[in-house]
Amino acid sequence: MVGLATLVLVIGPHRIDQSPWYAGLVILPLLILVAAQLFAFRCPHCGERAVRGHYGYWVASDTCAKCLRDFEGASLSDDQLAEKLIAEDNPELAQKLRQRRLEEEELRKRAPTDAQAAAILEGMLKERLEGVEAWVRDMQRLYALKQTDKADLVAAEVSLNKLQADLRWCMGLTSGPAQRSRLTCA
Repeated sequence: MVGLATLVLVIGPHRIDQSPWYAGLVILPLLILVAAQLFAFRCPHCGERAVRGHYGYWVASDTCAKCLRDFEGASLSDDQLAEKLIAEDNPELAQKLRQRRLEEEELRKRAPTDAQAAAILEGMLKERLEGVEAWVRDMQRLYALKQTDKADLVAAEVSLNKLQADLRWCMGLTSGPAQRSRLTCA
């Protein structure tokens, strides 16, 4: 905006009335700002505009206001993003979440060939299933009261379906040695 004011002073208000080219020079920066806000500078993860409203040109941020992920750098999973956000307020809890996530990833790798790892993973998933089912019930109740969006309810249901599919996969691994050998041989 300072550049626009400077341009108007350099050209002079009396010249702007004389030629449409001078008026174009004054209007062009405004058009570029609006176009940049509408079409450029989008989050690579969710597509949200990075510049939102007139304050967006003055307040620079490295993270998206919608999905909270960094615009540049490695793309984080939802669990890693949660760990990062929690670490700002409670580093000990974030460390516990990270350890649990890494332990679960290791169990997922070992589960197809190790019955004990599959049983431990099944226990972890069953424990988590209770909390996710309660979350879905809460979201359904809040949606019925019109206190939440349909997208929040759908996200909860998708998480529940994914967890149930993971649990079915894990239970298939622990059902017996014949099933386990069938799944690991390809």
